[in-house]
Amino acid sequence: MKKWLAERLAVLLPSLEALNRDQEEEIKRLCEEEIANWRSRPTMKSIRSLNVPMIDARNAIRELALTDENSWVNPRTAEREHLSLKYMNFEPEQWAAMHSLTEEARKRRLEGQQLLDDPDAIVSRAETLLRSKRWEDLTVGLAAVTGRRLTELLKTAQFHPMSTYTVQFEGQLKQKAELLAPYEIPTLVKADLMIAAWSRLRKSLDCTQLDNGTVEHRYGPAVRITADQRFKDLVPTRTDHEANLFTHLFRAVYGTLAIYYFCPDTVHPLNYLATIHGHYWIDRADAQTKLNYQSTLHYDDYRVGDGQGHIVHRQGIRLGEPGVKVLTAFEEAVQAAEDKKERDVVAKQAKTAPIVKASKTGYSMLKPKQATGLSILDIMHEKGFRTHDEVLRLLADTYRLYQQIAILLVPVAELHQTETPIETLAAILAADPTPAVNAQLQERWSTTLEEVAALFEQAAAQGEDQKPVAYLRELLAKQVNYKQGPVKRQEHYQKTDFSQLTLEQLKALRIPEATNERVRRAVAAMMQYNREAKHPMDRWYIRAKEIKELVGGRGEIIAAYLREHQAEIEAHHKEFELTERYNLKPYGVTEKIQVK
Repeated sequence: MKKWLAERLAVLLPSLEALNRDQEEEIKRLCEEEIANWRSRPTMKSIRSLNVPMIDARNAIRELALTDENSWVNPRTAEREHLSLKYMNFEPEQWAAMHSLTEEARKRRLEGQQLLDDPDAIVSRAETLLRSKRWEDLTVGLAAVTGRRLTELLKTAQFHPMSTYTVQFEGQLKQKAELLAPYEIPTLVKADLMIAAWSRLRKSLDCTQLDNGTVEHRYGPAVRITADQRFKDLVPTRTDHEANLFTHLFRAVYGTLAIYYFCPDTVHPLNYLATIHGHYWIDRADAQTKLNYQSTLHYDDYRVGDGQGHIVHRQGIRLGEPGVKVLTAFEEAVQAAEDKKERDVVAKQAKTAPIVKASKTGYSMLKPKQATGLSILDIMHEKGFRTHDEVLRLLADTYRLYQQIAILLVPVAELHQTETPIETLAAILAADPTPAVNAQLQERWSTTLEEVAALFEQAAAQGEDQKPVAYLRELLAKQVNYKQGPVKRQEHYQKTDFSQLTLEQLKALRIPEATNERVRRAVAAMMQYNREAKHPMDRWYIRAKEIKELVGGRGEIIAAYLREHQAEIEAHHKEFELTERYNLKPYGVTEKIQVK
């Protein structure tokens, strides 16, 4: 909290504490005068400047003792709070305006749009990272497929299954004045893969005892570097924005791709983004503020492109695929639009996640009946849990998984004419799998079980006690290793500090990075020699010919390095008034300059 605000609250809070319902008008006056005083401060140049003071003041008021005489029940949160919080507040439109961009900033964002020409490749790359053993890869992959912040992924977030491509998310950071209830978000890959990767990340990197700032400071740099390395060929950097890609991935890119894959045609992208990013305040704003706020949600930073420089104006292209569903928040609106069959009618406002005041204990008021409670206790003892919450969380997650299984079994149930998922599974286990296996092999691989068996016979015949699957896997592994050799070498070189290698080691590496380091050393050696020269004619003009003589290397790489460092080299030449004539010496540069 700022010192000036702490000093003012030291006067305001005792005054508010002494008043009650009979002096509500006085409470209102004090709060309005306090806000007016903030506005008059020279540093308050825009409404955004009032955001932090208001949050800090409201949090301080929440520390006041509550009585029946000085409190009221907020109808929006259904929570009892101090009367002064009625008036120490902004209107919904003002809160939304604080989070929106200025007109100039909106124009800059629209002028700096970038295109994502291969969204499927971005998702595929993220999916690969989710299978990695490196925590940096896992974090970047999770940011790309869930749109969550670094500290959320490493510390505060909790994810629970909802459907094949959605999860329930809780633990959102940033907003301090209110607590946003858990809400459903789409995942760009299958939810079970995403949750498994998140679980492995948390097990390998425990940040629960660190404060949020420490998490960001300690792990942020490594994650940002990884994001650049993994996605720089697929995601362009936004104009006039951060130099690295991580922030883009977890907000702008995720939002753009979520709209492209999962947003129904009848839902405006603004509403969809506000929901999946947890921007609850947009639901309280007026229509014009909502419209102006659209670019603040990063929707306009990126658009899906067609590879030819054009924007692809489509959304929800994966809806209708097996396991892909509309977010629960929009089901009612989408169903209403489908029932009316009118695409030009604006869908009803989607339900938003409820905003609740954080309780002091962190627990809800669920009260199961005694028989239900006994069942919960049985499960608790069976699983070795310590709290009721662990059991209830298990039951909720298991129910969501059961829903997905039941949906997948519907077509099979119709085939076997069964009534329940258990009956369907029993029928599957009892049935002869050969026809189904043959059908699947034919559909996917254009082969049959008989042909696969013949192939296994040939593989088994290649050696004594040779298992066919192991033999084929070994052959494939050799092929993969052969193809992955250059990729693995490149990954190895990306981790190499070339400045620590000797010149002989650098010459043995036939890669541009090693050549760049050799050229850098040659230029540095020539500059140092020129500075220490006893006579002006002993100096050398820095150019590609002499550098190649000193350290070798391909001409185009040397030329590129000189272009990149042209300003520095020209400044050196100007300092000593050097021209190419200085290199017309009766001896070569290698006789005078040694590069280490």
